[in-house]
Amino acid sequence: SGDRPPHTIDDESAAREGHPFKILQGMCTFALCSGGIVEFGTDGDPSRLHRIACRFARPCHPGRELRVDFYDGGTTDAGYKRVAWEAVSDGVTVMRPGVAEFS
Repeated sequence: SGDRPPHTIDDESAAREGHPFKILQGMCTFALCSGGIVEFGTDGDPSRLHRIACRFARPCHPGRELRVDFYDGGTTDAGYKRVAWEAVSDGVTVMRPGVAEFS
């Protein structure tokens, strides 16, 4: 992306901002979550994904476990299956609330 803020590539820069070490780019975290969501909701067929959205809650750190939890979100008026989700890393919610809709 060409977006290289110091706190994403250097532990000392991240520490000056109060982070224990460098942070993972938010869009990278979102991409990692999206891959799991597509696998979960569509058996790996991204063409069935209609919508995906979330709020970035806290930074995630590279090399740490990232867990995505899923919840039944019912069905939309258009007939799409809706799944609510949130992502947790190191016991901290890093993305929520999330929603994905599938055909």
